[in-house]
Amino acid sequence: MPVHATLPSLRRYSLILMGLTIILAACGGKGDGGSSTTTCAPATILLTDVTALYPTKGANKMGDGSNHGGHGGSDHGGHGGSSTTTCTPATTLLPDVTALFPISGANWNDYLTGDDWRVATGACIADAAVPCLHGGERRVVELTGKTACAGLTAADDLGVFEWICDDSVSPVRMISTGLAKGKSLSDLIDFTTPGFKTNKVTVYDNAVAWRSTPDSNTWWSNPVEINNTGGSLATASTIYLVTSNPAAAITLGANKVALVAEPSVTLTGPGTAASVISAASQDYLWIEGNINASADNYGVNLNARYSTLRQLTANNALQNGVFLNTASSNTLAGVNVNNNSNAGVLLSNSSGNRLRGMTASNNIFGVSLSSSSNNTLKDVTASNNSNSGVYLSSSSNNILTGVTTSNNITAGIFLYAASNNTLNSMTANNNIAYGVFLQANSNNNTFAGVTTSNNAYGVSLQTGSNNNALTNVTSSNNAVNGVVLSTVSDNKFSGLLKVGNNGVTDCQVSGGTNPGLDSACVINGSSNATTIIGSSITLANSYVGKVSSDDVANISDDILGGAVASFPANPASFDWCQFDNPYRAWGLDGSDFPSASHRGRWSSGAGRIWDWSLLVGDTVNKAVLSLPTGNNTQTHDWLGIPAVTCNTMVAGSVWNATNSVCETTFLSNAVEILADGIGNDNGLCESTETCLYMPNIGSYQGSGALVSAGAFANGALTGITMMQFTQNGE
Repeated sequence: MPVHATLPSLRRYSLILMGLTIILAACGGKGDGGSSTTTCAPATILLTDVTALYPTKGANKMGDGSNHGGHGGSDHGGHGGSSTTTCTPATTLLPDVTALFPISGANWNDYLTGDDWRVATGACIADAAVPCLHGGERRVVELTGKTACAGLTAADDLGVFEWICDDSVSPVRMISTGLAKGKSLSDLIDFTTPGFKTNKVTVYDNAVAWRSTPDSNTWWSNPVEINNTGGSLATASTIYLVTSNPAAAITLGANKVALVAEPSVTLTGPGTAASVISAASQDYLWIEGNINASADNYGVNLNARYSTLRQLTANNALQNGVFLNTASSNTLAGVNVNNNSNAGVLLSNSSGNRLRGMTASNNIFGVSLSSSSNNTLKDVTASNNSNSGVYLSSSSNNILTGVTTSNNITAGIFLYAASNNTLNSMTANNNIAYGVFLQANSNNNTFAGVTTSNNAYGVSLQTGSNNNALTNVTSSNNAVNGVVLSTVSDNKFSGLLKVGNNGVTDCQVSGGTNPGLDSACVINGSSNATTIIGSSITLANSYVGKVSSDDVANISDDILGGAVASFPANPASFDWCQFDNPYRAWGLDGSDFPSASHRGRWSSGAGRIWDWSLLVGDTVNKAVLSLPTGNNTQTHDWLGIPAVTCNTMVAGSVWNATNSVCETTFLSNAVEILADGIGNDNGLCESTETCLYMPNIGSYQGSGALVSAGAFANGALTGITMMQFTQNGE
């Protein structure tokens, strides 16, 4: 808002700037009754307050006349003449926020070919089946006058985006790498107008605000419409809003359509065993909202490519909360699926999908992959499911990282005839049968950083599950065995192997050739693990475990009595998924951990929120893995012969002519940070990527902000930026 100042004619004021005194003559007054109105141009830099040049005699408007001429008889200058000055606030504005890819990525649901913004080129072609990048999230601000990124950070007023400084050009620029964790398209939407909210970016130089962009709501030009009737949404590039429940089926019938339900609205379907939201053979879709699919088969039934489901809940379906059927290259982020009668999320004949930040509870299967390959799952919590938390059947070349499973009946993690998958940083506790279970010729899988406790069996490989690699494994306090190897051959244990305090034997081995261990847990075949066996290996005091105080995020625990509840009469309305941290889940209350009273699915009586974060004092799993150098690597072989190149089959892989396989060499004790716009987002840490150092065995790797883990020592892998959490242990 303009500031209006009325100043005496020719009055002198001073400004102090960097040691210099600048004397300003006031705009205006001609004297002798003349008048003038002047609009001052905005200053380009904010200065200190204006003060009187003669503070003793000239501070007041009237003064004594001696310092500013005239006869002192008027506020507006000599002899009653007047002058009015209108000045705008001093400010420095950066250029407008614009699209990083103005031709092919200007609007929401525009996609670019490539999985790294540094090398993305041209519009995505869905039929090409190559990695593509969501251009709508990539905005850019040029920092006029800045040629280096040191000390520069940025934030948008709505707090929706992550920003990085790019010094590959001059002047440098700020680029949004994507939506921040927990944020969504709905945070950018004004549901009343409707349209996009205004937003601006402020740049900070060493944490001090430097300059800002103008306020603008034109970062995108997509039409935004309200549709509260359901049916077909078939105008391409339109963002459809739902502000009241249509209680009807919704079909996304065109490419580049977005459906966003207002956060306070819960969508229900027609109640005819149909799908609440569906799409068939569409590309570049975006879906957000809360779905109660009671009396319908699916919350979301998707046959689509290059589409996003974000900050979405899909509960109470007769079959699956989210069903991806012959769907490829989609992203599911912040998806919660609970109390569905089959799977929370089911991928069937689907490939190249990326799932991250997911909770799946009180279903039959939490997350299930059937005949699906080349998918990436990261930060998944699957608990209290009546079969398994994570289930892979006849599925290969999938990459799973940061999986926490508990209180499932069959297994925390179950691979059935599933080969050539990689599973990194797994926690599997309190499951009634198996922590990690491989069966029916599940071969050539790579496991790293696996911990199991208080199951019947910790890690079990059975019936022809051969040539698996297991690195850094802890298995203790299980009711029967820590490790079971039954009729399997040529498995390899490496790194650390810690087993102890298991009910019958720590290792049970029968049949097979060079299974990897013998029944005394002594390594054989190609295994080279450092084994630590015995009573010192116990996880009884490793976890935060049973939560005794209110979980603020969860609305179903007892605020006064702590994180407890009786099993709900109506599980459909219970809060299965909101917790203060991602390592929490509901389970049986029982006695002190570990105990048979904790094992299995909570379906009656007293339940409690469990926290599988490591305690700061843990010595079994916490801080036992060293910061890797470029020579601390693992190599994984993938299944299949690529039609074109290995990289098109599995991102980042290369052809090994000697072994006639596609393979990936990746860094040990680290995972790729996903959705940062850098690297191939396959979850494995490879050259030139930004990665998280993983010092612990299991899914928990710390909490707090991400900071540098120190300089990376190049080796076989180079140019990696290593990050770590500020806190390790709770």
